[in-house]
Amino acid sequence: RDWTKAWEKEGLRKGIHRGRREGMEKGIEKGIEKGRQEGLRKALARTAMRMIEKGMDLETISELTGLDIDKVRDMSQNPDRYRAETDG
Repeated sequence: RDWTKAWEKEGLRKGIHRGRREGMEKGIEKGIEKGRQEGLRKALARTAMRMIEKGMDLETISELTGLDIDKVRDMSQNPDRYRAETDG
C-alpha cells in the first residue's frame, strides 16, 4: 500500500512538472509569434508611410501593403502619430 501511494505521488509530481514545462514552451512560442506579427505590422506601416511621403495613390498603397484603405487614409492624415508608432 505504501509503495502504491509513493508511485501515485511520484506520478503526480512528474505530471505537474511536465505540464509546467509544456505550458512554458507554448507561452514562449506564442510570445515569439506575437513579436513576429508586431514586427511585420510595423514594417508594413513604415513602408506605407514612405509610399505616402512619395505621393503614391492611397488605394495603391493599400493594395500593395495589404493595409485597410481607411488605415492608409488615416496614416496620410496623421503622419506624425504613425511615425511615432512605427519607430523602434
